[in-house]
Amino acid sequence: MDGGLNLPMPEIRFECKVALPVILIREDGMIVAYTPALNLGSCGRNQSEAVRRLGHAVQLFFTELVEMGTLDKALHELGWTKSENKRYTVPRLSEQPGRIQRNIPTHILARRQMNVSIPAAA
Repeated sequence: MDGGLNLPMPEIRFECKVALPVILIREDGMIVAYTPALNLGSCGRNQSEAVRRLGHAVQLFFTELVEMGTLDKALHELGWTKSENKRYTVPRLSEQPGRIQRNIPTHILARRQMNVSIPAAA
């Protein structure tokens, strides 16, 4: 048991798939998986657990944004763009707000990508 929550997820229509950059670091004996594209992170005892938990956090993040009707606004504030065909583009780190760029640690263990589906805005 990983201590994760098994919360029921509402039915959400997905609009597009993107690859989120994920940075893995070691902090206080734990592995932290962080995606600067969403300024969101999670931790685990090993890399796979940290990435799995980050995946759950990303899913909850998108679910809440859709339910609140703030998906487009939140992604725009994080530096994302949306094309005319309603596809989102993940920003490069250099295109993100300075406050997010300052969160990137200097002691990176590994870099990965996480494929996620972006829900349609409500």
